[in-house]
Amino acid sequence: MSLQALFPAVDSSLPIAGGTLSAVADFEILARALDAAGLSATVGGLSDFTLFAPTDAAFADLAVTLGFTGDTDDPDAVFGAIAGALSGLAPDGDPIPLLTDILLYHVSGAESDAAGLNADGPVDTLLTDASVEVTGNTVVDGDPNFQNADIVSPDVDAGTGTIQVIDQVLLPLDTPAESDPGTLLDVLKESGGSFDDDNTDFDMLLAALQATGLDDAADDPEAELTVFAPNDAAFISLAQSLGYEGDDEEGAFQAIVDAAGVLRPEDPLSFVSDVLTYHISPGEQDSGAVLGSESIDTLLGEGLGVDGTMLVDADPDAENAEIIGTDIAASNGVAHVIDEVLLPLDLPMVDQTPEEASEDSSEDPEEPEGDDDSFGWVEGLGIAGLFLALFFLA
Repeated sequence: MSLQALFPAVDSSLPIAGGTLSAVADFEILARALDAAGLSATVGGLSDFTLFAPTDAAFADLAVTLGFTGDTDDPDAVFGAIAGALSGLAPDGDPIPLLTDILLYHVSGAESDAAGLNADGPVDTLLTDASVEVTGNTVVDGDPNFQNADIVSPDVDAGTGTIQVIDQVLLPLDTPAESDPGTLLDVLKESGGSFDDDNTDFDMLLAALQATGLDDAADDPEAELTVFAPNDAAFISLAQSLGYEGDDEEGAFQAIVDAAGVLRPEDPLSFVSDVLTYHISPGEQDSGAVLGSESIDTLLGEGLGVDGTMLVDADPDAENAEIIGTDIAASNGVAHVIDEVLLPLDLPMVDQTPEEASEDSSEDPEEPEGDDDSFGWVEGLGIAGLFLALFFLA
């Protein structure tokens, strides 16, 4: 049975960002799950309802989280993996009660569009004493660890109700359907592990960890760490402050490595390693602990200041990093996403705009006196000169 068979009013294709979904082909697992739980007639007979409908890809993500390593494009294999996992979690080995609870958690007895869901606060579901909350396009479920769902095709008219298409399966708090999320390295590897056009993930952080050998520390199952994880946009911003004029991940990564080579030509990766360990704090600290602190210790030995949602690093002129994502759970710690790379040393000229640098120059046009004059040649070399000066002065 397909979603279109359950709801004949649904169009054959549903628009989403970057393409469309097929009401026939992209909801096979949802229809199969409703059949297995004996809920097809129940849901199909509702009126004035709201259904949060996970796509087949959403069920595949759940299966992978539960340990599935097979073909995620095979609905039979995905559904079998989920049923098998639920069987293992059920006290009597019967997956149907848990599956039923999960499905009931996707249905509200009140019809509402996306705007109404945002305005109404907690949305009661057909699962007793269980609700979801919609914030923007995100549906916050009862599981604090599993990734929240996004509404990817809102307000689909199903004739007697409304469907909100979502990209993750919703999990109620009392459903033990979460698995080991993997290590911090595993979490970063979900980015895909290669440079791409998505600046919101962690390809560059993963590449830096692997280049320096710190990936083993992030993969240590015995560790308890807090990682402040700059996304790819943060690394590109750093590269641009170092003089890089592009906006692609591969070029930005090379620009940062090249700058490290100027700073420490005998061992460029040691500088990168210092920067990375400045992003790691010993112990597992959730967002409440971090935001409630005045300072955070790091593995580098240099501390970070905390000012609201901002992390204050050792560079007084650079933009402070803001915590833009919190509490990404891992088996060996937790990660919080930040929008700037933290710098463990003061590089004031790196952080000036061309206008600021020009103003400084015009304020004091005379050549420096004394010993400082020996470094006057640095000005003509821009960023590279600054790094060389810092290196020789160290």
